[in-house]
Amino acid sequence: MASWPVHARITGPIVMIGFGSIGRGTLPLIERHFEYDRARTTVIDPVDTDREMLDAFDPNLPVAEITADWVRNMLRGRKRRAAIFGAAAPFGDPVWDILLELYAAELSNERPAISEVCKGGAVPYTTALRWVGHLEDAGLLVRTPDPEDRRRVFVKLSAKGFASMSEYFGRGASEARPT
Repeated sequence: MASWPVHARITGPIVMIGFGSIGRGTLPLIERHFEYDRARTTVIDPVDTDREMLDAFDPNLPVAEITADWVRNMLRGRKRRAAIFGAAAPFGDPVWDILLELYAAELSNERPAISEVCKGGAVPYTTALRWVGHLEDAGLLVRTPDPEDRRRVFVKLSAKGFASMSEYFGRGASEARPT
């Protein structure tokens, strides 16, 4: 991996107004040559044309190399997740992916069928279905039959599941759950 010289440390937040050609050129330079807290970076742009580039800007991913601090930060994240959801929560990457899919669905007021959620687990359907059962047993999600098609079942986070995901992502308890 490339190693870039770090020229300075930015101690405050970074707010970019607009993400045109200057912003698209500036962000990679900041990433390469400044030490800063990526979680304190905000881009405000009324146009969504460069959303994929911004989505790829993940504060949890290393820019140039994996360091001990980055690995320790990942471990702290896993420990934080266990502390919030409890030691008995059946976590593995497919389970986490399913919870993320359901949380995203809640935030965008979507009502996914269980088959759609199982695709998000990136494992065979039967394995994902088994994990959905474990999450239901843990009280983190609920299944609801489709009243118009008995073959289809909808799934969503339970109140406990939504509260836990909101706590993990730092959303305040006062923020209302989407209806």
